[in-house]
Parts: sequence; C-alpha cells; structure tokens
Amino acid sequence: DISKAMQYCRGALIVARVALGSVVTVHESVQFNRWFSSIVGSVQSSQLRRPPQLPGTNEDADSVVGDRGGSAPKEFVIYTLTQAYPEVIAELT
Repeated sequence: DISKAMQYCRGALIVARVALGSVVTVHESVQFNRWFSSIVGSVQSSQLRRPPQLPGTNEDADSVVGDRGGSAPKEFVIYTLTQAYPEVIAELT
C-alpha cells in the first residue's frame, strides 16, 4: 500500500530494497512514546539517531518497525545508509 508514501511524494516515488537485520517492533503509539521519551531523557540530541537495544540484550538493534496493526501501514526506521538502496525510481506526472 503506497498511500502513505504518496502523502509525501513530489514528482517521483523511490521504491527501495531495505535490509532490516535485528528488529525492535513497536506495536502501539503509547509504547513508542514511552521508548522515545526514555531515549530523549537519557542522551543528548546529537545521539538521538542511535538504534535502541534489543530486548534482554546489550546489543543494538539494526532497525525499528512501527506496527499499529489493522490496515495502518507499517513504518520502518533504519540507522545506516548501507541498509537501503533504490530499486525503482518512478517519475509521477
């Protein structure tokens, strides 16, 4: 479903292949807000782009997936440029 992507699209749509690796999944906005608040409260703004730790480990996750369930689209957050590359670039007219 590209309807969410189309909200932000201006002239071209890029479809990317993404390697998620070790994933932390956030199922609801309350859980995400709690997680984000704990990160913001404990680090400086220059460190906000660091991945969270995998639950029960000291290892960093490679990505975060926001899954609100139902028909809502999943949102994916990656932390390094090498995790994604454009596969198709479609010009919209």
